[in-house]
Amino acid sequence: MNLHLHRLWYSRKTLRRVVFVLSLVIYVTLFLCLAPILGISVNYLVLLPLIAGSFTHGIFGGLLTGTLGLASNLLLLRLLNLVHYAPDNWLVAQISGILLGLVLGFLGEHFRFLGQEILKRIDTEEKLQKVLKERTLLLREIQHRVKNNLNIIHSLIGLQSTQTSDRQSIDSLEARSRRIGSMAIFHDQFSESSYVGALSMSDYIRALVVRILDSHDCDYVRVSYELDDDDAAISLSRATPLGLLINEVISNSIKHGFSGINSPSIGIETRRDHGFYVLLVLD
Repeated sequence: MNLHLHRLWYSRKTLRRVVFVLSLVIYVTLFLCLAPILGISVNYLVLLPLIAGSFTHGIFGGLLTGTLGLASNLLLLRLLNLVHYAPDNWLVAQISGILLGLVLGFLGEHFRFLGQEILKRIDTEEKLQKVLKERTLLLREIQHRVKNNLNIIHSLIGLQSTQTSDRQSIDSLEARSRRIGSMAIFHDQFSESSYVGALSMSDYIRALVVRILDSHDCDYVRVSYELDDDDAAISLSRATPLGLLINEVISNSIKHGFSGINSPSIGIETRRDHGFYVLLVLD
């Protein structure tokens, strides 16, 4: 509501002119009705159009109303036969009106400039928000298509592995399938992420490890995490090699590191070290 009024006031000259005219009407009406009651204090009613003129038309409005304020007061007092309420020193009254009009007009000009600057910044921010929203939607659409393509490749590799009986070929195809799956994790999670173009690194690593273990049917392997920064974000350019790296290390642990071990476990740690992230995978 306040923003709407702000935009309406500083972008519509007609509204400011109407306010100024209304202040003149109110000034004259109050003068004619209250002059006999207020006496000499009625002279201060000229402040109504003076303030309105200053804040609606700046220095020009303040100077105009400040200059004509005394003349209008004297005219109204003469119409009401109340000339004895006029200021004793007209020169001082005239100079005071002009100076007050200039000061208020300067302030009005300053606030009007600030108001127009605020409007420009609001309009710029709205345009940037629109562009950002369009960019985000486009980026999510691209990620969605990439995810679908990776899932298609993953399915084709799985189909191919069912059509061969060679153990070495099957292992090779499954390894490729897991690598593609590790890359697809990022795109799977992106649509649910609050980040733009990035994911929470801790969430990405957890989801990636679960997928790797599922692909090996290793639900018996216990996994412990010690992630130093849960708020750290990772971009696609870093998530892909990181996913491939974790996939290879954990796959090697499952294949070669757990023979003869009753309760196999994998520990994953991340920590900061002089501006870098250090990844530790322990079996």
